[in-house]
Amino acid sequence: MYFILCIHNNQPIGNFDWVFEEAYNKAYKPFLDVFEKHPNIKINLHYSGSLLEWLLEKKPFFLKRIKNLSKEGRIELLGGGFYEPIIPIIPEADAIGQLEMMNEFFTSHFDIRPSGFWLPERVWEPGIPRIVCQAGMKYTSVDDTHFLWAGLDKESLHGYFLTEEQGKILGIFPIDKNLRYLIPFKFPNETIDYLKDKEHLGDIALTIGDDGEKFGLWPGTYKWVYEEGWLENFFRLLDENSDWLETITFSEYFSMHSPTEKVYLPCASYEEMMEWALPTNVQKKFKWATDELKNMGLYDAYRLFLKGGYFRNFLVKYEEANHMHKRMMWTSNLVRENKEAKKYLYKAQTNCPYWHGIFGGLYLPHLRASIYSNLILAEKTAKKKSFFHQGDINNDLEDEIYISTDKLNMIVEPSKGGCISEIDIISLNLNITDILSRRYEPYHEDLRPCPVPETTDTSSIHDIKKEAPDNARNYLLYDQYTHCTLLDHLLLPGANFIDLKEGRLPFKKFLFDEPYEFSIKDKEITLSNKTSLISIKKTIDVPRDKTGFNVFYKIRVEEEAVLGTEFSFSCFSEIEGEKIGRKIVISDGRIKIIISSDKKITWWIMPLYTVSQSEVCFDIIQQGIVIMAVNKLDANSTLEIKYSIIFEEVKR
Repeated sequence: MYFILCIHNNQPIGNFDWVFEEAYNKAYKPFLDVFEKHPNIKINLHYSGSLLEWLLEKKPFFLKRIKNLSKEGRIELLGGGFYEPIIPIIPEADAIGQLEMMNEFFTSHFDIRPSGFWLPERVWEPGIPRIVCQAGMKYTSVDDTHFLWAGLDKESLHGYFLTEEQGKILGIFPIDKNLRYLIPFKFPNETIDYLKDKEHLGDIALTIGDDGEKFGLWPGTYKWVYEEGWLENFFRLLDENSDWLETITFSEYFSMHSPTEKVYLPCASYEEMMEWALPTNVQKKFKWATDELKNMGLYDAYRLFLKGGYFRNFLVKYEEANHMHKRMMWTSNLVRENKEAKKYLYKAQTNCPYWHGIFGGLYLPHLRASIYSNLILAEKTAKKKSFFHQGDINNDLEDEIYISTDKLNMIVEPSKGGCISEIDIISLNLNITDILSRRYEPYHEDLRPCPVPETTDTSSIHDIKKEAPDNARNYLLYDQYTHCTLLDHLLLPGANFIDLKEGRLPFKKFLFDEPYEFSIKDKEITLSNKTSLISIKKTIDVPRDKTGFNVFYKIRVEEEAVLGTEFSFSCFSEIEGEKIGRKIVISDGRIKIIISSDKKITWWIMPLYTVSQSEVCFDIIQQGIVIMAVNKLDANSTLEIKYSIIFEEVKR
């Protein structure tokens, strides 16, 4: 019997250097230290390109150790998309380019060319073989749930299966979920016993593929895996049972054995991911249903019928993720012919910021900022000239307007209330409108208002009961819409700042999902909307020599109302409250934003905080700041007002 152990190690582009360092010291290095003491054991390793580049710069000797182990045949190094993209959701040419980039790195630094690859987040779609085979890939691994959802029996899930797409053939090794939950969370002998129970199946291979961070970086695991000797004992037991259990690499098993069967897999990922991808209301129902079946002892019997969502649904569930994704696709078209620019583009395709589950992902501003920074750098490197573009950037059958000058980029969306969905400060490589709105998440029900203790629990992170800061419940406030700059809000008289803060603005008329008519003349964009209650005309002027823009409003209302004009920025100022005047200035040490009007008005200023879960705890994260310019309007009145917005880099 064969045992295939595959460890996937990754830190995404944009993560903090101290996180890389901590992961190296707690997981990557100590794992290799223990493994090297057991020369008869073979494993498979995958390192993402972002981690390989960090290791090359900061820990070059570690890469030499990996190279030596590869030459000795003790490890097989797996390829993959260099910066960990979700392969099916990026342009095919980019996916092949990322695979080839990893191939080139392997040739240059390890003197090998990989035959197998790690599939990020095991997100499978049927077209993958046609893509990856063009980069020389022969096999990968995905979860056993993919196979169960295809109708296969659990007992048949061993070795590898063959699939194809338009004649491009790929081997797929099923990852045993039971092994994922045994290793390293249960005692080592329990894994050996589990494998022993399968020995009667004959000359087969069982596979585990999982995150290397669970061996030391996940909560409580460093003490358990290293200080208390879990990994040493596990490898020792593998040595002691080598008379019937042989560790082997993917390539060895693939070349020596025939496939178990042919299979065509549905779109899938690991079970937890499929649950997270569900719409929020359905996610709660799905969890209730699975918990009920587990309580009744029926879960295993019905497991193959319990399929959650679909990875691409994150692009529906989170509008900000969709905008980022479509922005990436747009940039790919702009820079496709420029090799240097494509490297920045590939960095912007790292998967972590495009979704959210047990890890922070989309909720982490520094990860999203890295995506946008690399998209801006890609366009700058391609020496894109200033231009106006009218077209469907978001793939929603509606025209957007893309403005690019030497100072900033801007995307205007007439179909969404005539808002500005993105402003990029070119000199800082910064999307200053990258702000995440407040949403209900099912795990908010689990909040417990007490300090976060140091955990010693070695349960899987999917099962750990997380603690929350005392004041976390105070931040469980939810927005009525997705925040955006230049949204117009027609509110009832009496609306106030607390309404904004608590997510309960009293709307007289919803305008943020109203399509605005638009025209472009002399580099100005005029947007207008007329209803029975209000007539709005706003003209956006973007001077080429200025890091900022002007907006000219003409508004007429038929009834008494309050008009709020929203400016939402990824600026981490903590100024809060209601102010009266002609100008608001905010700064966070990186950038200063000056918003001024030609009239004395009221301003509502609200730092925006979300509550999200990570693998360790619940986090209160400032996503940015929302500023509302507020004008009270009498019945049958007209208002003309000008706003000027200036962005200044803070010199340090």
